[in-house]
Amino acid sequence: MSLTEEQRRWLGTAVAMAKADGVLKLDEKKLIDEIGDQLELSTAGRIEVEKMLQDPPSPVELASWAMGAKDRVGLYRMARRMAAVDGETVDRESTLLRCLASVLRLSPKELERANED
Repeated sequence: MSLTEEQRRWLGTAVAMAKADGVLKLDEKKLIDEIGDQLELSTAGRIEVEKMLQDPPSPVELASWAMGAKDRVGLYRMARRMAAVDGETVDRESTLLRCLASVLRLSPKELERANED
């Protein structure tokens, strides 16, 4: 069985941010694997994630997977976590975060909530 919509949303967000700077670092890959473990991915699902790593989803594609406000905030929070997992957020990751916030149509209040640790 391939990825469910929920698995695709969370892992797609993680993959997009991990690949935003063009380099998949070990810490980023470990976090993606941990998310996959928590979501109890099937073998087919893990193969789909590997394909995503080769061709990451765009911010517009990510936004199309978000459903309600909770999902939009959660997706942005996941993206921010992935951007910071290696201890630094480079310009391309910051740009992708801004773009993602825009296409997710996060209100200032939702963005504030998403940026809370």
